[in-house]
Amino acid sequence: MTEASFDPAQLRIITRGVTPEEVAALTAVLSAAMAEQEEAARSTRTTAGPDGWARSQRALRGQLQAGSGAWRSFSA
Repeated sequence: MTEASFDPAQLRIITRGVTPEEVAALTAVLSAAMAEQEEAARSTRTTAGPDGWARSQRALRGQLQAGSGAWRSFSA
């Protein structure tokens, strides 16, 4: 179903011998489930990443260490 409200007329029950009470119960359960799902979708907010100010506040790079073995991972 789409974001439009639940329309029970769109239901197609293919089981034979279903009573009107069973159809009413099915409609009530599906209506409640759709309402709950729509409410959950409304209350869910996307989490935004850090804004430009927060991104610019990252820590400075540490001091580079020169010497024997300091650049070992960059050797060919």
